[in-house]
Amino acid sequence: LPAGFPTPVAGVVGQLNDRIDADLLAAVADTGMGLLLVGPRDPGWLPERWAPLVARPNVHHVGAVPFEELPRWLAHVDVGLTPYTDTPFNRASFPLKTLEYLAAGRPVVGSDLPATRGLAEESLDVVAVADRADFAVRVREMADVPRDATVTQRRRAVANRHSWTARATRFTQLLTLATGSGHPKPLVTNVAATNGTGESMNPTGEPAVGRTNTPRRAG
Repeated sequence: LPAGFPTPVAGVVGQLNDRIDADLLAAVADTGMGLLLVGPRDPGWLPERWAPLVARPNVHHVGAVPFEELPRWLAHVDVGLTPYTDTPFNRASFPLKTLEYLAAGRPVVGSDLPATRGLAEESLDVVAVADRADFAVRVREMADVPRDATVTQRRRAVANRHSWTARATRFTQLLTLATGSGHPKPLVTNVAATNGTGESMNPTGEPAVGRTNTPRRAG
């Protein structure tokens, strides 16, 4: 980060496009805390507001970075943001970046959308905020929460409960209950779903028997 960059730091990691609520970013920047934006920006997003936003001394945009460099940038973040606009697409999406922040041991403040609300009910380290005026206040509050090994482990445990491996296990359990058999038919697709380590959920390489559709888009 630039020398003298203010702390604490709120961060957004991922695609910067019209899914993001620019008013929430501006509200966080207005507090004077650091705002770190990591990821490529859609050139058509905020054609007039973008330049003034990133020109602020407490806002830093690093653009797209290789995946292996993300931990270095996340290390600068005190609180992760999922500041999504309230649209049908976002309401039907699951915010994977929220899990990424938790896996990095960071708390999260996000827009009050169904998936984020569900995670907030599950974890005290996730806050879903409906009121734009309150968003920046909650960001500052979560950034100031002391972080130690116990807190970090608690946050990572939430992320682990939503890993691909955990979901595949749960899905298998549900199929077993539904079929009344200890050997349910495999319904896992051979699309590129991984458990975060690059391992295929269909390691045999055999054709999948069926296809499943996830109930929410990932984002």
